[in-house]
Amino acid sequence: MESLLAGLDLSVPEGFEYAIGLYTAEDELVGCGCLKGDILQGLAIAPECQGEGLASKIVSRLIQQAALSGKSLLYVFTKPSMARLIESLGFREIADASPFVVLFEYGTGGVGAYKESLAAYARKPCAGTASSVVMNCNPFTLGHRYLIECALEKSDFLYIFVVEENMSEFSFPDRIRLVREGVADLQNVMVLPGGRYIISNLTFPSYFTKEEDMARAQSALDATLFCTVIAPTLNIGKRFVGSEPFSQVTGIYNETLQKILPSFGINVEEVPRARRGGIPISASAVRRYISEGKIEDACALLPDITKKYVRQLFSPGS
Repeated sequence: MESLLAGLDLSVPEGFEYAIGLYTAEDELVGCGCLKGDILQGLAIAPECQGEGLASKIVSRLIQQAALSGKSLLYVFTKPSMARLIESLGFREIADASPFVVLFEYGTGGVGAYKESLAAYARKPCAGTASSVVMNCNPFTLGHRYLIECALEKSDFLYIFVVEENMSEFSFPDRIRLVREGVADLQNVMVLPGGRYIISNLTFPSYFTKEEDMARAQSALDATLFCTVIAPTLNIGKRFVGSEPFSQVTGIYNETLQKILPSFGINVEEVPRARRGGIPISASAVRRYISEGKIEDACALLPDITKKYVRQLFSPGS
């Protein structure tokens, strides 16, 4: 599988739950595909066998396997060159982030249902154009609160999306609760779960060998979904991001947003990070202090609601 995928500039998906391979009579692997959760990954057909309907056989088997696991909605991330093939297999295109990646889905619900759920939160009538921020809040810090306050000063209404994918040290239910309680004193804000279509933290197949290429692909897809699905549903005309002095990947993400969103008529404003002692506040610093047992150093970077939470978790006797 590794050799077949490498020949197509792909890599073996990590942590897949099921895989299928198609072999010649000489026991040569000429096609493969994997299933991880609700995502089809590692779909590949040897160049000399393309056009023979092998992809359909692989995808059909993966769909059957997903159904046996109770999954009725599936996703495929593919290179643009494979997009028409995936579409011919019954998948719906929901975001084209060319030249990097195209996202498809198959089954019931999906992006249509997500848009309907978002529409229930849209302000009607909207006094002006709404703004938004997207945050992981792992955990919610004074820096997050500062970005929200800065955004709100320049907005009629602010939607705060908390990334829902549970790939963080702190669970999503705890993260979104801390944000909601941490902004409860503010007017004209709404805290919403990001769902599957704000995908800053959604793992998808490594179609790129360089981390920078992967970051640009993921950022482009996230930006495209935001512009085509989320922003028009909620009448969002501006997005605020915090400056990123530490992470190259997050820096690329901000750069990509600033490139793509204006092409859809959505402004992007980067807000300098809040600082303490001249050093930018970051959730990563909070997590580092906690791992080192420096709970009060961590709490110095946190609003009261998160301080209480962290002390209960890590200093229950204090």
